Amino acid sequence: MKKEEFKKGQTVWVYLIGNAARRVTEDNRIQEWEVKSVGRKYLTAGPKDGRGWDARFSMENDFRNVGEPCEDYKLFFTKEDLLAELEAESLRKQIRLFCQAFNKLERVPLEQLRTAWDALTVE
Repeated sequence: MKKEEFKKGQTVWVYLIGNAARRVTEDNRIQEWEVKSVGRKYLTAGPKDGRGWDARFSMENDFRNVGEPCEDYKLFFTKEDLLAELEAESLRKQIRLFCQAFNKLERVPLEQLRTAWDALTVE
């Protein structure tokens, strides 16, 4: 994402994390927000329905949520980008769990080890 891609009034998508995620159900963690302002350093966005707080995102630091003790929101340009990131995170978690389980196997044939390695090192 680049600063030039954002305009006041534009729709963006936010995924609630941290403390913000504790206040809502899993289904409500994906929210449609509106860009309120685009400054030199920060982009400010808030819920389209007007309920809730506006949040600032640093344009110098990969659009990370700022101003809170912890990051509460992740900003995405489109809903498709947000859903793709959620899917990627889920797959990373599943692969980590698979590797931990695979590591516990005592006798794994060499061919299976090669196949697993090839699958994990695809570029």
